[in-house]
Amino acid sequence: MAAYWDETWKQVAVDNVGRMICRDWNHPSIILWGVRINESRDDHDFYVRTNALAHVLDNTRQTGVSEIPRNQNC
Repeated sequence: MAAYWDETWKQVAVDNVGRMICRDWNHPSIILWGVRINESRDDHDFYVRTNALAHVLDNTRQTGVSEIPRNQNC
């Protein structure tokens, strides 16, 4: 089993993004692809990979990410 955030885990996550897009690309309610794994670490190179894959598989939709704000005083 892959340890959280090692290269094996990242490859599984990239594969999951690809499978999600292949599975759901024809749904009319999909307006963009989320290419950042919820509550995950910042890793620019990893998200370049997921974003590039999303655009290769579906160049008709935008991509987006959800980030947790850092150093927020709540």
